[in-house]
Amino acid sequence: MKQTDRIVLFTIGFAVGTILVSSYLQFKENKRVTGQATEAISNSLKANPLPNSVPPVFSEGSLFDYAEIVEEGRSERIWLLHFKKSYPFVRIVEDLNTGDCLVMAADQILLYLEDGVDVTAVKSLLDANGLKVRMFNRNKNIVVIGVLNNGVDAVPMTLELVSAWTGLVEQAMPDFIEIRSF
Repeated sequence: MKQTDRIVLFTIGFAVGTILVSSYLQFKENKRVTGQATEAISNSLKANPLPNSVPPVFSEGSLFDYAEIVEEGRSERIWLLHFKKSYPFVRIVEDLNTGDCLVMAADQILLYLEDGVDVTAVKSLLDANGLKVRMFNRNKNIVVIGVLNNGVDAVPMTLELVSAWTGLVEQAMPDFIEIRSF
């Protein structure tokens, strides 16, 4: 074996070894950080338990964000949960005055378009506001769009924005999650 072949082989071996050790150390660090985050999230969910009227299946999610809003005309608690299956982000809102709970997607809303309006007509408005079409059904004139951000008030803020598009949008509403009992 020539000297240059040995140097090339040594360099390749050194590079592969460095990548393996780096990957291993990064994996261990991610595992440590995830464990700390999971502990913080679970402690936070214990400090802010879900209402009793919410089915137990929702307690399996990881708490993404939480807020209590008490202002004139509005008094509610909001949980944003992250799940690995079905709806990945769920928003649970408890009205503190009535005790009613609403469960909805936290990352999308539904737009019911006016008769004769196609999804392409609202595409430029969506693009201008940084909103994306996730799904649409031309037969029913329904468009599912993403929300403005990932905060606790993202759904109401997005609904307020699109409600101003008169002539295009007949109705905008949260994507409520139907709770079924088996």
